[in-house]
Amino acid sequence: MKTFTLYWLTGDKEIVQGYDVADAVRRSGYGGGALAALDFWEEGTSDNWEWNSETHKWQWTIAKKKKLGLMK
Repeated sequence: MKTFTLYWLTGDKEIVQGYDVADAVRRSGYGGGALAALDFWEEGTSDNWEWNSETHKWQWTIAKKKKLGLMK
């Protein structure tokens, strides 16, 4: 099985496991409509994103921006 990091439209982040992301969401107890509430996902355990409570959107962390060379 694979590990996935789910980023929900609510600003919550969750680590799940399954054969693919749909299977992982199902195994976590969510119904078929749950994918509509998912903003995006990444394979593996990820700390690349943080929730901005002012804009209500996910944004790259400072560490991710530095890794990409966008910041010093």
